[in-house]
Amino acid sequence: MWKAYVILFLFLIVAAIFSQSGSYDTIYAQGRVGAPELSIDDTLTVVHIEIEALQDTTTDVHSTLSAFQSANGDTLTDIHTLNKTIESVVNDIEADVHSSIFLYSRKAVQTGTSKADTSAVAFYPFVLTAAADSTYGAAVQVLGTADTPRVSGNTTFHVAGFMVEAVNSNTIYKVRLVWGASVAAGLAASQFTETWVFGDTANPQQSQPTAIAVHMSEVAVGTEVWIQIANASGAQTMDLAIDIAEHD
Repeated sequence: MWKAYVILFLFLIVAAIFSQSGSYDTIYAQGRVGAPELSIDDTLTVVHIEIEALQDTTTDVHSTLSAFQSANGDTLTDIHTLNKTIESVVNDIEADVHSSIFLYSRKAVQTGTSKADTSAVAFYPFVLTAAADSTYGAAVQVLGTADTPRVSGNTTFHVAGFMVEAVNSNTIYKVRLVWGASVAAGLAASQFTETWVFGDTANPQQSQPTAIAVHMSEVAVGTEVWIQIANASGAQTMDLAIDIAEHD
């Protein structure tokens, strides 16, 4: 009998707790009593609500990005273009630094399309003469349309430098390289580059930092190239050979 009284007493205590604390939902919210397990349908409903909330967030992010792109589209395009330009320049520099150098001297028997030789046992220099009035003398063609590419498949090249083999004056020379369809066309299009050489008749190899570097744009293989010299002392001469770098 006493067990029945104990059970009744416990029941009354629990009833009193609920009457003071509120409904089951309040009890669950306060964490004093564990919430009952959800059914599968209830669980799916909760998941569905969470997915809808995530979709709303994704839509907000997309709207924000669209608005930013709309307001800054030109800037983003410019950044992308700049990045591609920098990448291209870096690739060109990398290719130039690690490209092979090919040496060219004057061909013993030149043709209309070939002026240079890469395999001659005897080296013939290109002989240049300055004008008598201290201006640039006659242009000497050093590369014809058939002289490049040296390596099949390469598409561009530039003259990397030249070696002075002889001079007849211990004075300052100006050296100009011109490229294009003709000397006149190259000069008109500013397709030329210039450098200084101080002549040394006794030691021609000291007429320059060996070899003299040339700053020149990359041009398509088959482009013709000429060289001219000028000297303040008039019709002085210079013999030289050139070197080029090619790229695929």
